[in-house]
Amino acid sequence: MIIDIIRVWVDNVYVNIETKQGQVRSLAIADFRLLQNATSDQLQKFEVGKFGIHWEELDEDLSFEGFFKENPQEIAPEIAQVFNSFPEINQSAIAKRVGINQSLLAKYKCGILNPTPKRLKEIETALHELGGELLAVKL
Repeated sequence: MIIDIIRVWVDNVYVNIETKQGQVRSLAIADFRLLQNATSDQLQKFEVGKFGIHWEELDEDLSFEGFFKENPQEIAPEIAQVFNSFPEINQSAIAKRVGINQSLLAKYKCGILNPTPKRLKEIETALHELGGELLAVKL
């Protein structure tokens, strides 16, 4: 679903969008851990794409579709739950480990696309391998 967005802005409480049809929708910053912990300057450094909003520095994405769901946090895909629960995990680095484009992983995370069971397993394997490598670290 392509949503025709004409304006995106972030205030102290919400990420806001306005559609070409004049609809204004907002999502609370407090509902997204990576945004919640960001500085005001970091929140303002976003890029608007065809399907959503991306914060490169924060490694966070919000899909435009999410602004139109009843409760975006309640129906977040498994991938979003993992990255929201463990903000230390870099989405771009995991995408690289899996051998996919970061924007594809972002679409999975935002619920724009659903990964196949095989792709979901590849992402899970990459996360488990990272965990194993971290367990092997000796300081």
